[in-house]
Amino acid sequence: MSSTRSLQSLVLGLFFLLPPQITVGGTEDLRLQYRFHRTVLSEALSRLIDEYKVPLVFQPQWMSAYRVTADCDGCGLANALDRLLEGTPFTWKRSGEQYLVVVRGPGNSGMSGVVVLKDDQVPLPEVPVFLRSDRGEERMPLRTWSDEEGRFRFDHLSPATYELIVVLEGYQNYHVRNLKVETGEHRELLVQVAVTPLILEELVVTPKYRILKDEPISGSVLAHEEIYHMPHLGNDVFRAVDPLPGVAGGDLSAGFHIRGGNQNESLIMLDGAELEMPYHLRNLAVSPVSFIDSEAVSGVELMTGGFPIQYGNRMSGVLNISSLDPVGRRHTVGANFLNGRVMSQGGFGHARGDYLVTARHGFFDLAKNFTSEDAEVHTDLRYSDLYAKVLYRIGNQSILSLHALLAESDGDLFDPTDFDNPLVFERAESEESNRLFWINFENHWDSGLLLKTHLYFGNQREKTDASDTFGNRQFLLTDHRDAQALKLRQDWSFAHSGGMQGWKWGFSYKHAIADYVYINTRADFGSILGGNVGSLDLQESAEAHEVGAYLASRTRFNDIVTLETGLRYDRQSHTDDEQWSPRAHILLNGKNGSSLKFGWGKFYQPQSVRELQVEDGVTAFHSAELAQHYVFSYEAAPRPDTELRAEIYYKKFENLRPRYVNYLEPLVRFPELQPDRILIDAAKGEARGIEVWYVNRHREHLHWFMSYSLSRAFDYLDNLKILRQWDQRHGLNLGLNYQSRSGWYVHTTWRYHTGWRTTDIQPETIVLPDGGREIRPRLGTLYDKKVPDYHRMDVRLGREYQFGNRGLSFFLEIINLYDRGNLRSFTDHTLFYDGSEDPVISFESNEWLPITPSLGVHFVF
Repeated sequence: MSSTRSLQSLVLGLFFLLPPQITVGGTEDLRLQYRFHRTVLSEALSRLIDEYKVPLVFQPQWMSAYRVTADCDGCGLANALDRLLEGTPFTWKRSGEQYLVVVRGPGNSGMSGVVVLKDDQVPLPEVPVFLRSDRGEERMPLRTWSDEEGRFRFDHLSPATYELIVVLEGYQNYHVRNLKVETGEHRELLVQVAVTPLILEELVVTPKYRILKDEPISGSVLAHEEIYHMPHLGNDVFRAVDPLPGVAGGDLSAGFHIRGGNQNESLIMLDGAELEMPYHLRNLAVSPVSFIDSEAVSGVELMTGGFPIQYGNRMSGVLNISSLDPVGRRHTVGANFLNGRVMSQGGFGHARGDYLVTARHGFFDLAKNFTSEDAEVHTDLRYSDLYAKVLYRIGNQSILSLHALLAESDGDLFDPTDFDNPLVFERAESEESNRLFWINFENHWDSGLLLKTHLYFGNQREKTDASDTFGNRQFLLTDHRDAQALKLRQDWSFAHSGGMQGWKWGFSYKHAIADYVYINTRADFGSILGGNVGSLDLQESAEAHEVGAYLASRTRFNDIVTLETGLRYDRQSHTDDEQWSPRAHILLNGKNGSSLKFGWGKFYQPQSVRELQVEDGVTAFHSAELAQHYVFSYEAAPRPDTELRAEIYYKKFENLRPRYVNYLEPLVRFPELQPDRILIDAAKGEARGIEVWYVNRHREHLHWFMSYSLSRAFDYLDNLKILRQWDQRHGLNLGLNYQSRSGWYVHTTWRYHTGWRTTDIQPETIVLPDGGREIRPRLGTLYDKKVPDYHRMDVRLGREYQFGNRGLSFFLEIINLYDRGNLRSFTDHTLFYDGSEDPVISFESNEWLPITPSLGVHFVF
């Protein structure tokens, strides 16, 4: 047997003009580690022979014209050879105990090519390339990426007619149709893509934290599979941003704060449409779920400051969400403890059109802790939403898309007159309806001019009725609201093909109306705090015409320095107010992909017509608030598979409108009815901090990340610094994601932050004029105390199966794995005093989410 193998080795070696190679057994267990950059293929193969004694046989003169760029860390031999030969006309096959590197046979139908920049023919690496056959109705498209030489390759294609699709941010979409491949034929293509003025948007002083992306994008923070595997309750896309620096959120709400700002200071966009308060159950359950199904999302960009000039009317940040771009036909059915969902996507019109439809129905029967503040209160809460879009390509340079987002929620809370717990609600009913429709049109010109047009109409209604007719606090509530908005926006941009100079400009118009019917009666019968009693009976209507315009210029002086300056103008009729917003950004590129960024700008936020605070008796709108941003950022990639970002920021708030808060409980239903409701009339404030983000994808199946923030956020109230309720001095997030080759994965996150702020209440003895004494509660300095520090661990364990064009996956998720009792507030204060000892005030401790398991299943066909 051994002599036969030696003879075979000798014959093959003579055939390939090489000496016979040493026969090595046990290659199945061999693990290779290499990193080649533009290395001649024959030299790379020879190095594998020298370092690992791999029994390779090949012909060097065939390979001297090919250079390869590939890396491998602990790969098996088959995987290592596949990576090394990808994008070349060679493949490998096993013969006995040897591995032959041979030219791909003529029977192997395929398609290959190179992706280059249209103007100067520079190869483009890491470009996602899709190939869809004329039988795309039956199977998913193929996908690959170009290498560092811009080359890509598809092998083992069935005879058919294909469409090649290249979609890359910052470049015009590329489509080639009617590519016929016959049996044994291999087609070679030259893909020339043109730059679009989207490069103007890349100069953001604060990094764009991109998550849930389907294709690799420079500067992305978390890859798609990492977020898909990350534990985030209900698969809610808003909860996926919690680990990012500068974000503060509470377990019970999908809303979040960015760098010390209020929740309403973030601009939330879906496929170009601005969404106002996109949350279900806003009144009954403090917004536990957003409108947007994360399974239908292709990417999320979070900008936490210094954002571009086209984003206006918000002070703190931008959450820009993109839905899936349908590629091929497929359907999805899934369910978890919080919702069930279906999704369908496909194409029509000879591959010119695509559609996406996704629908969810939510329920909380298996997650009572998620929405109920009191175990004695019975809840019946439901929500549903549907998102649909249709895209049609007009020629090769225009895209028209139609979008619809429908969201409904309703529910009941009631207590069957439980006299042992007199502080709970007896009855509450609420209905919420949201109907949002918009049209996007996008056109590219070869000259570098880009036009985006957006037309939107939306209607949002809320109807809430509640009462509590017994106990220490009694109330009646009617809160009905109806808001409509019509918006038109155009964004233009132009850039020279070389990208050295560019401009962008645009305008927007919005007509909005809102109607309010608000009635409440508040009475107090012996609670320790008393206060906040009386009645309101308001019927208000508001109408606004808002216009905005901007102009910005970007200049890249050389490979190191880039400067962008811009000016924005906004005006609102309902406040008779106008704002001028200058902004400036500087980018300095360093060595090895490092960069320094500095930004300054004014960011105004006018009060929307649907934000009138009728619940607190306010009937007039406030002029626009202002935040000035000063941001200094450093980015580096110590290794190609790591990212490091560090940032220092300072925000100066001015002309803040008076806001009503609950100084004891940060998240509560019907906050305006509670005894701890007070007004903070602070016209100025500040937020400052340092943030660090690091992600490591060095190992093929093991990724981890870390984020840390050191920050302060406060208001100036009567010349005193008052910390904001959601202030987090320290914040630390750690994540570890492991995925095995067999399809199993486990993702663990650990979160820590300093406890949120609260206010102390102490008994105070008052001497009366007649010499008697009265014990009263005394409110300490506002937000001078904090609850204990917060930390929890979440884990998601899952398995993915692939059966041809079908897939099945499931996961087990546990939020707050070790059931940490994280305190969020102290409420229901009671004064005890019998005359013999010092008076004492007792209270109840309220906690964030306890241990919460969830099980989900997902089927694709």
